[in-house]
Amino acid sequence: MYLKNCKFEVIGSNKATKHLEGLVFSMPNFLFSKENSIVATEIGDYNITLDIKTVFFIDNEIILEGFASDDALNVGRISVKYFT
Repeated sequence: MYLKNCKFEVIGSNKATKHLEGLVFSMPNFLFSKENSIVATEIGDYNITLDIKTVFFIDNEIILEGFASDDALNVGRISVKYFT
């Protein structure tokens, strides 16, 4: 199922991705999938590649967890929440 202009907020990070925490971003035509997925997007002023490992459906919220990397090849953990 494709959704238009999905909005997400970074709600969890580690040291390498701490600068992204709290930022809200869009991923047009994002596909929720049970398979691992890799997507490129912009979060704030950063070009980010997300490697989504897990999708949780908890208490009417959707949380994505995985890894994020930037243009400088910094890699860290990230959790994002979908805005419905």
